[in-house]
Amino acid sequence: MSTNEAVFAVEFNPSDSTSIITCGKSHVYFWTLNAGQFTKKQGIFGKYKKPKFIQCFVFSLTGDVLTGDSEGNILTWGKSAADIKTLGKGAKETLQIMRQTRAHEGSVFTLCTLQGGGLLSGGGKDRKIIRWSADLAPERECEIPENFGAVRTLADVDGEELLVGTTRNAILRGTFSDGFVAIVQGHVDEMWGLATHPSQSIFLTCGHDRQVCLWNTEEYKLDWCISLEEYGLCADFCPNGSVVSVGLNTGR
Repeated sequence: MSTNEAVFAVEFNPSDSTSIITCGKSHVYFWTLNAGQFTKKQGIFGKYKKPKFIQCFVFSLTGDVLTGDSEGNILTWGKSAADIKTLGKGAKETLQIMRQTRAHEGSVFTLCTLQGGGLLSGGGKDRKIIRWSADLAPERECEIPENFGAVRTLADVDGEELLVGTTRNAILRGTFSDGFVAIVQGHVDEMWGLATHPSQSIFLTCGHDRQVCLWNTEEYKLDWCISLEEYGLCADFCPNGSVVSVGLNTGR
């Protein structure tokens, strides 16, 4: 039932339990389940540029499929009547691109539908979150701070408040009006150094992402974080806890 290319997303059609959609590297497939057997139709890009990756898709309230791709576009796929002249009698309706909407610089990493038919999209290169109306008119947008990375995934909390997962291992919570704050943060590469303070409820970590982080174990949060020019492999507090040393990959 598969393709040779990487599959990034798979989902049942919420209004048709025999219909599944997959997308990934250079493809979007529309699958039909019948008597335990899957048949697939490939999404045809036609006059539209075929993207290198299709990272995400959602189902609109009208039954269309919206895909987000590495070209920064949202493509609207809708059902169109079968071409009986070309394909003959018995030809089935096909899904075709009805519309292309320019959304982000770089990839569209995530799409999230809102109650009422609106849509959220999250960008890779531009770090933007955009809210769209049901007919894909942009309504609001904001940009997450650079130190959190790019927008990787979005979740709607209550129609106003959002959760944002980022490429730098952070989960942000906030709104378009008030901005976003990190509720979870972490390293983004191998973590090598770990040191506990001799008397306080804090500990230090360092690793290949060149970050040195001080964590608070009582409040389960990041107290501070700095970036080094090289990456850290080990760390330790001195016995009275006033100084910390970090060993780097360059021998410093």
